[in-house]
Amino acid sequence: MRHADLLTLNAKDVLNLMVAQSGRTWEDVAAVVGWSPTVLSRVRCATDDYFPKLTVLPRFCVASKSTMILDWVEAQVDAAAVRLDVDALDAKGLLLSMSGLLEGLASAAKAASEAISDDRIGQSEARDIIRKLRSLSAAAVRTISGLRPIAGTVED
Repeated sequence: MRHADLLTLNAKDVLNLMVAQSGRTWEDVAAVVGWSPTVLSRVRCATDDYFPKLTVLPRFCVASKSTMILDWVEAQVDAAAVRLDVDALDAKGLLLSMSGLLEGLASAAKAASEAISDDRIGQSEARDIIRKLRSLSAAAVRTISGLRPIAGTVED
């Protein structure tokens, strides 16, 4: 689903779509997540403002075989960033940010290369690579946030 399409949906629409596309029933998803029938009823009710706890969303994503709700949050944030008081990157800031991203990518690539040198990836190596990629991802989001005031609304 395109970013722009996600802007037209509300959060409960996205949850419904995730379950529908998973091939599972709501009851199956609720069982994996650990929701009681009452909680499931509230989550599914379009007129109830109830929304699952943030800490439950990872299990919901696994149960529904989708991270679309995370994409929806990202789309909402990107759209709102145009209206937020976010400082735009200038040329020097963009250059520094891109340089940092490349350094972070090189660090993650080096860790990955070292991890596969013996044809297996150990637990600590995998965790180190994940840490580096998360840091890289956070840096990329900061760069995007700095570009959003210049670029305007999301259209892709």
